Amino acid sequence: MNSTNSRTILLKKMMAVAGLIWFVYLIFHMVSVLSFHSGEEVFSGFYLWLNSSIFYPILLALLVLTISFHVFIAVSRQLSNNESVGERYKKA
Repeated sequence: MNSTNSRTILLKKMMAVAGLIWFVYLIFHMVSVLSFHSGEEVFSGFYLWLNSSIFYPILLALLVLTISFHVFIAVSRQLSNNESVGERYKKA
């Protein structure tokens, strides 16, 4: 396997990991929103804990990093694919 092909596979795997992180966040977000139905005390307690812990800034940084990384790789892969296709699919 050549290095370009293995690089493409590595980038696809890294995009998948970024997607999995966002999926886990989505599940976490859904469960945290469900705490709304447990009553005002539980809801307020959870969000007080979330906003005062170190977890929130780490989560926020991780989400910004993964979405930026995911978009950067997607755009760079698309540009690379456009170069390799050449003039075949361009409009006249």
